[in-house]
Amino acid sequence: LARFLSPATLALALIALFCAILPEIGILSTLLSPRALPADFSLFSPRNLTVFGNSAAHSFAVALCSSLLGYAAALALAGKRFLTIWLFSALAVPFPLMGTSWTMALLRIGGDFSRGWTGAFFAETLAFFPLAVAAGTASLFLLDFPSLETASVFRNKFSVFCRLILPQSSPMVFAGGLVIFIFSLSDFSIPGLFGCPVYSMEIFSVYSATGSAPAAFFQSLPLLAISFVAAPLACAPFLRFLSASQKTSPPPTATAPAFSAFAKMALSLYLLFPAASLLSEISSFQVVIHSLNLASEDFFLSATTSFFSSCLCLLSLFLALHLRTSPWGWPAMATLSALFAIPPSLTGIGMLSAAQWMGLRHWEWTGNALPPLALAARFLPAATWIFFVALHRTNTGELEAASVFQKNKFRGLASVLLPSIKKPAIAATLLCFTLSIGEIGASLLVAQPGNSPLMVRIYNLLHYGAAGDVAALLLSLQLAACLAGFFLSFLFSSHARSR
Repeated sequence: LARFLSPATLALALIALFCAILPEIGILSTLLSPRALPADFSLFSPRNLTVFGNSAAHSFAVALCSSLLGYAAALALAGKRFLTIWLFSALAVPFPLMGTSWTMALLRIGGDFSRGWTGAFFAETLAFFPLAVAAGTASLFLLDFPSLETASVFRNKFSVFCRLILPQSSPMVFAGGLVIFIFSLSDFSIPGLFGCPVYSMEIFSVYSATGSAPAAFFQSLPLLAISFVAAPLACAPFLRFLSASQKTSPPPTATAPAFSAFAKMALSLYLLFPAASLLSEISSFQVVIHSLNLASEDFFLSATTSFFSSCLCLLSLFLALHLRTSPWGWPAMATLSALFAIPPSLTGIGMLSAAQWMGLRHWEWTGNALPPLALAARFLPAATWIFFVALHRTNTGELEAASVFQKNKFRGLASVLLPSIKKPAIAATLLCFTLSIGEIGASLLVAQPGNSPLMVRIYNLLHYGAAGDVAALLLSLQLAACLAGFFLSFLFSSHARSR
């Protein structure tokens, strides 16, 4: 890989790194300014401590429950084609979108499911459930299949599970739980629908009330401390996964046919039940047309912003290429993953501060550039990880042959290296696009006045009681995302078979 490096790839890598750390530069510039904190600011006020405790307990419960359910589903359907199709279809739906769909379904059920922390717990657990299933599926790649076959001859299934399967797969499940914990702790959209005060919302509220970026930064210190510890811990099992497995599918586990059938039914209901609940809210097809027309400008704006942010995230290929060939690559990737754990609201605040620091204070200069830059800074570390993994698994024999016969480094890069990672590039682009569509915290603050993201439009309609319009929008977006994920599952499965 080192033979493909050039000054041009280094320049592109530095541009990607600059986009990733631009919000941090903006925050740092405000901390170094002589501007003081508001006189009434107090990080350890009784309200802050109470809200933070409730938020941490809520996120821990969400991460624990979703991880256990996801691991059970992965065990039941390991190695089966159904699980691959379901994962692509479910993960294609943004987490806030799926959470809002389940919120409306829970509201129709009523009772404790539609109120307070109980409703927020169920909605967020179900929203992050596909991510937990993905982590559970990845954990099965770490299993030593020959040892499982040998042990199954002398021990019963339960003993094999407790002594071999669980110890070998639990680190990846733990890593997935940490990622879900970070996502839940930094999300305020779904708990806000149930009227639950969460700590991530306090960051947004402090900045909205005071306009002080330093106050927002110090308000977010508890979240930053937890996230900066949890993110590197989540990387350790992932690195073991990379070095231990080159398989394209996990080994099948010995589960009862009834358990597998129940898991298939449960996963199918996971997608069908909220869709049916949304469909029951729609009185006629004209409501769907009216809702789509009503939100057409917001959808076009969100899609355009997400597209440009995804294009910026593709620059992470060159950053991953240089980090992969560096002796400090693994520590650097662990550090970069910590940037992904920064609260979204703080990313938006940092981007505004960076624009002010660079002298771009007017919307006519920065209005169209800040939203995709903020989203790229938010999700560029995730795209870098995808490319880093792809480069780790690339056939080095082909690359060495290309480096010998290539006329120049650019030709070898364009003719051999890029085609070998085209599927990961598609995955990185679609991941960043999906996450950008559902992002609220980072994009809400940097959006131009009057141009709100699509998810903000949906939440506003939901608060105003326009359940039919919200259901039509959610159902249309969810069906489109699931269909896209369904077709992508066949694209990637053909790639795995060709390997």
